[in-house]
Amino acid sequence: RNTGLPIADLNEANFFVTTDDSRRLEPQDIVTGVDINRPVHLMVVLDLTSSVSSTEFTNMRDAAALLIASLDVQDQVGVIIMDHEKSQLLQPLSPDRNAALNAMSSDDLAPVENRSGNVVADGIYQAVEALVTPSPDARPTVVVFTDVPADNLVSTLNVVDVRVLALQRGTTIHFVYFDTETATGQPPDEGYPLALDAL
Repeated sequence: RNTGLPIADLNEANFFVTTDDSRRLEPQDIVTGVDINRPVHLMVVLDLTSSVSSTEFTNMRDAAALLIASLDVQDQVGVIIMDHEKSQLLQPLSPDRNAALNAMSSDDLAPVENRSGNVVADGIYQAVEALVTPSPDARPTVVVFTDVPADNLVSTLNVVDVRVLALQRGTTIHFVYFDTETATGQPPDEGYPLALDAL
């Protein structure tokens, strides 16, 4: 029966390979899904730039909260916010999911108004730096909630430096893109970006 769930504790003894003439071959160098049970160390990056409407920000925050709520007990989470000129550690990496949720729920947390620019790459860099952990088994992960397309990432840093740091730390970076309306509540003029994987 297919439950859609991974099957734990499989190894090379559980597999065999046959050729076209039905000869059985013993598999070698089986790589198992060890990542399934590795704890996730997650940094959420929230976009507070002027281009984010209040509706988009609510949706970003709700999506981030759902992601955090889905974490397992061995996982840890922290939160970074960034606007037009700086990024800031809102909640350090911690096993306390409620601390991250409470930090994101602050009434003072909202997109800035009438300011141009973004420092998304700075926020990602700070998130990767914040994922320094003594646990070699952890999966360092950054999830960026933004409406800034990859071709418009601005930074006081070189974006290549951000990519290099992520590769050195073994950090996976994901973008979750929100752009349903402009800051004035109108539909965006342009379509969705073709590429969000600049990093």
